Amino acid sequence: MREFLEESKMDVDEVLRHIMNISQFHRIQGSKEIVDAAEYILGELKKAGIDAQLLEDIYDGETWHLTLKSPIAWDLIYGEIETLDQKFDTGRIPLVVMTHSPGGEAEGEIVHIEREEDWKKAEGRIVLIGKKWRKNYEKANKSGAIGFIAYHKGMGRAFPYIGLFLSKNDLEWAKIPAVAVSEEIANKIIDRLKKGESVKAKIRVQVEIKDKRVLPMVYAEIGKPPYILFTAHIC
Repeated sequence: MREFLEESKMDVDEVLRHIMNISQFHRIQGSKEIVDAAEYILGELKKAGIDAQLLEDIYDGETWHLTLKSPIAWDLIYGEIETLDQKFDTGRIPLVVMTHSPGGEAEGEIVHIEREEDWKKAEGRIVLIGKKWRKNYEKANKSGAIGFIAYHKGMGRAFPYIGLFLSKNDLEWAKIPAVAVSEEIANKIIDRLKKGESVKAKIRVQVEIKDKRVLPMVYAEIGKPPYILFTAHIC
């Protein structure tokens, strides 16, 4: 182990280069770009003379991987939200669209869901939610909402990464587009709603949902057995 650590010293600039290169891919589970990222890592390992291979499983929205059910195979094409005279799109902020959101468009008034009784106002409107997004997304669909906006308390100006991780069965009820905004934007919307003002939003989400996609796993061996296994997320 000591020998491995001595040999594995890394150039900080090289590490930053890899982080930058990997970050160019939208590495969502079930997407094409998580495969692209895995292939990039595989290529870099081979360039370094490390014995590596790409192992494949499947994303199909049905298969179980130990205790986790595979999400759907999903590719983001484009998404945007317009509200408060501002427009945010995935060209600048990929996290605008919630992971595994269905495609679709919605335009209408926003209602902030804080209490259970607020759901009575959801039908025909776009709901704004700050917690339990997966559970509340299902509730929004079943309450007649036309769109879903998520935000994360405590994140300020940052757009949050929030996933729905829908299965194939979930697509039977999951129909409305889901996007995310920063806490800063959400608070501006909430402040206006509290003053009795009407706040509207326009949402557009374009995605491609496939039957299946490769679940990539990059496996590499360094040295001789017995090995110590290290794991890391690509997504």
